[in-house]
Amino acid sequence: MRCRHNATGVHRPSAPAQTSLWIILILPPGPRPLLRNIRMPLPWSKRSQRRRATQAGLRLLLTAFILAGPRTAGVAATPPPDADNAALNAVGPPLTALPAKIADPRWLVAWLLKPSQVRPGTSMPDSGFSTDEALAVARYLLTGAAPAEAGVHWQGGDSRTGEQLFVSRGCRGCHAIKPDESSVSARVPNLSGIGLKVRGAWLFNWIKAPRTYNPDTPMPRLVLTDDEIRHLVAFLLTRKAGAEHLAAAPRFTATADPAQGRALIARYECAQCHAVAGSPPPAPAFELARDHTPDAALSSGRKLVAYYNCRGCHRIEDTGGAIAQHLERKTFAPPTLEAEGARVQTSWLTGFLQHPTALRPWLQLRMPDYGFSPAQASAFAQYFAALAAIAAVDEPRSPGTSDHVARGLRRVAHYKCVQCHPTSVDQMLPEGTDPENLSINLMLAKTRLRSTWIKDFLARPKAIAGAQTRMPTVFYSVDGQPKVETPQEDIDDITTYLMGMTEPPEVSLRAADEQRAAEMKRQHDTDWMKIEY
Repeated sequence: MRCRHNATGVHRPSAPAQTSLWIILILPPGPRPLLRNIRMPLPWSKRSQRRRATQAGLRLLLTAFILAGPRTAGVAATPPPDADNAALNAVGPPLTALPAKIADPRWLVAWLLKPSQVRPGTSMPDSGFSTDEALAVARYLLTGAAPAEAGVHWQGGDSRTGEQLFVSRGCRGCHAIKPDESSVSARVPNLSGIGLKVRGAWLFNWIKAPRTYNPDTPMPRLVLTDDEIRHLVAFLLTRKAGAEHLAAAPRFTATADPAQGRALIARYECAQCHAVAGSPPPAPAFELARDHTPDAALSSGRKLVAYYNCRGCHRIEDTGGAIAQHLERKTFAPPTLEAEGARVQTSWLTGFLQHPTALRPWLQLRMPDYGFSPAQASAFAQYFAALAAIAAVDEPRSPGTSDHVARGLRRVAHYKCVQCHPTSVDQMLPEGTDPENLSINLMLAKTRLRSTWIKDFLARPKAIAGAQTRMPTVFYSVDGQPKVETPQEDIDDITTYLMGMTEPPEVSLRAADEQRAAEMKRQHDTDWMKIEY
């Protein structure tokens, strides 16, 4: 019998003496993030726990019906983010190589006894271990000597600089750092007490290359130098909330029986959620849908968004983007991903997700590397396409005539687009430029954007990007009235030019002016009297 977390938050081992209560949730038609067989082991020998579990099961049933909500025919309802997280299988960090990770064995003992006390809000349930059992499990997990740290130069960072980097490099989008705060989801650890838990060398290596320790982690590899990592380590090791729980924890002793600890890990089936030495790997947090229908694309995409905590930085399906509240300038926040499928080409998005590059290199906050597989990147692209109700294929590009390209170039110059949009090939900025006034490099448009979106955005920037966008309403007023003589012709020609742009417009303009001047000079120098007809 496979052990599950019961609704009381108590983790009970499987045993023949226990009876499983199966609740089959039958919901109205529509998205069913909670439509699963939920098995809650009920220890019938303990009446109070049986009663609490039954009451919790009824609450869960009611919650499922509330989350399902009414559904309008033909409209795909959006499940709340919590429902997306509920659709994920429980997956915890590996329980291997802990001597290299855990700085104080008392932390591990206190955690095994009552994780909800050490880190309130954690998704790890209270196990019900006795003191002797917790000591035995800790003894088993910490078997072996901690590796030497001589080769890892993690000391010497500045904690104040690290605190600034924690926000500016995006860590704050997912992780809380105060005891009374919540991370982006219960699966993401609150780091208010991490200084009591981990070794500095382990933390340095973890930030530098998280997938080396855990290949399936949702933690990305950030764009950081070693010095910046040292600053972050210095800051995080100052976070020591909950020291009183360690002080009250039983003293770790090497006399505890590791064999008993191993037996307890097997009995409580810890390997169902954690990688454990000598045990099969746990089931993945989710599996991508195998068919390619819009509903399947939405299901897979929402699981990916939930698992990788995309809403920590980005606004998706009307929620997320909380990191903006921690930034000094809100304009430096990551972009909203609302209507992303209608904005960008499918091939560009799949490539970018696998190999992210700096779209605005003058900003410190950049898209990190999550190590997405081709299948995951494709699933993201199909998800955003499904949200936009379009096919997940690239929009064909029309080269346009030379006359339209030339006119588009002149219109770009006339409307002074380069005042806000850089166009340099290396994307670097002139000295003294305020990055708050800048948007994405126009040189990226032809490979990144769909021409239909460019046209729509130029015509209705406030409607497309929101009232807060700094893009002015150049061609039409907010109520759709023309503001220039030929608005649609200007929009079409600018789009045609951008979709074929190969060099900064000032270079093209200079070349065109030089060509025009040379032609005028040639005509001026021509002696028409000597022309033979």
